[in-house]
Amino acid sequence: MARSRSRSVVAPAGYSMTRRGVLAPGSVVAKYDSAQTTGNNKRHWANADALSADAANTLAVRAKLRNRARYEYANNSYVHGIINSVACDTVGSGPALQVRSDNSVFRKDLEDAYAAWADAVKLAQSLRVMVKSRIRDGEIFSIFATNPALMGSVKLYPELAECDRVTSSLLNPAGADGISVDAYGNPVSYRVLKSHPGGYFTGGTDDFETVRADMMVHYFAPDRPSQHRGVPEITPALELCILLRRYTLAVVTAAETAADNAYVLETSGATDTDYDPDNDLEELNLERNLVTVLPEGYKLSQTRAEQPTTTYPDFKNEILNEIARCLGVPFNVAAGNSSSYNYSSGRLDHKTYEKKLSVDQSHLERVFLNRAFEKFFFEWAVGNGMVGAPQPETAWYWEKLPHIDPVKEANAQVIRLSAGLTTRTREAAREKVDYETLLAERKRETELESEYGVPVGEPITPRSRRGY
Repeated sequence: MARSRSRSVVAPAGYSMTRRGVLAPGSVVAKYDSAQTTGNNKRHWANADALSADAANTLAVRAKLRNRARYEYANNSYVHGIINSVACDTVGSGPALQVRSDNSVFRKDLEDAYAAWADAVKLAQSLRVMVKSRIRDGEIFSIFATNPALMGSVKLYPELAECDRVTSSLLNPAGADGISVDAYGNPVSYRVLKSHPGGYFTGGTDDFETVRADMMVHYFAPDRPSQHRGVPEITPALELCILLRRYTLAVVTAAETAADNAYVLETSGATDTDYDPDNDLEELNLERNLVTVLPEGYKLSQTRAEQPTTTYPDFKNEILNEIARCLGVPFNVAAGNSSSYNYSSGRLDHKTYEKKLSVDQSHLERVFLNRAFEKFFFEWAVGNGMVGAPQPETAWYWEKLPHIDPVKEANAQVIRLSAGLTTRTREAAREKVDYETLLAERKRETELESEYGVPVGEPITPRSRRGY
């Protein structure tokens, strides 16, 4: 009789095979120290998991993180100021649209119409709210709706919706919560609650509307592949915010205690050693500018105020710097204080910050501005009898952060123009000025100066101070 051969089963890495043929977690054999679990690091890595992006960012997790971030934003002046500064530096007063067309009349009419529409819908304000929400709440949605009350032929209205309103169900928060996706992971539609779940008059209702993906903007910064919902960007700093506030309150409490209990009366020769808990401690009121004689054996000493310590500012600055790091914000912007900076360090720190702002602005252009302009142009073309007109090429110009040395900035602008690396139209657009309007104003000024007999001066070429 032939014997059956036993098949050997190889357990995957990190697992071992029990006698009953069951896989069980085993010890990891690796050369990386961080792959080892020891008594020293076991508690530190206790919360590490292998969850997917959507499984890790469930509704319960996202709700708790954004609620705590909103609390810090409302009560922590540093967090409030940092987020507001990033929003203002990113958006400013809003990007300027430049239409690239050889038809100057068409170009000016379209740019003027868009500027009027952007002002009517408070576009710059909405963009700042979107940036704040991305940092504080993790994400925000904007619905391309219609507002009949808007003046002009374009009724397009970007309606902002907090992320709380986009959810599949309070009972089924897993996966791409509130978002229907196709087989390739592309959003198809969004499930939007008609009222905020935290509102006074919602009554726990689950009334919702379905918004097509082409009519919805989902603004967030994904960190992982196949991530469909965002978490607050300030999440890594929330625990540090607690430390910062607790330490500040502890310092103030200690200082107040020392100031309130100004004096202590001590004796080393008391004969009555019995303590009566019913008797209150006696108080000795000292008048101002009064010298008194104490009984024999008594000594009067003042409580020393040892708070704040000399290390308090250093600790506070280090914590604040760590909080701002996860947002890419330099310390002087986070603290609102540049007293420790010189010119070079200030410029160096702001280089990485300005790069981050440029990336965020490009992201806003791609997910929101370009799509909004496409819908705006369609309505504007229909209203002006230009149905089917091709959409022109456009460019967005954002406000630059003010330069510390405007003379150097002006010289750099002249060098770029001389080298042919830019044009006057683009440089004017960066200053949110239409170049044709600028030329018309210069022509009108020249004519007025000639009419009134005022000598016309030549343009002044900027020069650097100290020869550089």
